Amino acid sequence: MTSHESILRRNKLLEEFFNKYFLGKNIKIIGDKHSPSVIYNDKEILCCYVHNFWLIFKYSFEDEPITYKHKLGTKSIPVNIEALYDWFQMAFHRECYTVGAKNTFLKLAGYNFLKKEQINPEGKYPVFANHGYKIYFTKEKADTIVEEFSGELLELEVL
Repeated sequence: MTSHESILRRNKLLEEFFNKYFLGKNIKIIGDKHSPSVIYNDKEILCCYVHNFWLIFKYSFEDEPITYKHKLGTKSIPVNIEALYDWFQMAFHRECYTVGAKNTFLKLAGYNFLKKEQINPEGKYPVFANHGYKIYFTKEKADTIVEEFSGELLELEVL
């Protein structure tokens, strides 16, 4: 079992890796701290994952051989830049989605409730922001949110 401190250190190294080798790209590390997802441009889930301190790259999310792997936090093992960029261009990254308020730069970031009872969330309403917004891994979930909260006063769209 990996300790909490090791997981935090590993995820920090993961973020540093993508900041260094994907400079200028919009990369986010989100989700479960034990198995984080790497998001590119709020539009794609990159086809890679971490196992312990290994960053593992594949061409698809299916059971396919590993394309390239790199040990995070080791300065003595150089990164194969050519393999890394080949993977980025050739891999079948999955799509992801955000929900935005039409004609604005605001995206759905969470919810507030008029009543604190989330079992029966009466008065649930969306909150929007430029940062820290929600990313959905399926279009169906994003479409459901749009249908639930779009109306005369608020028009939403899947981005």
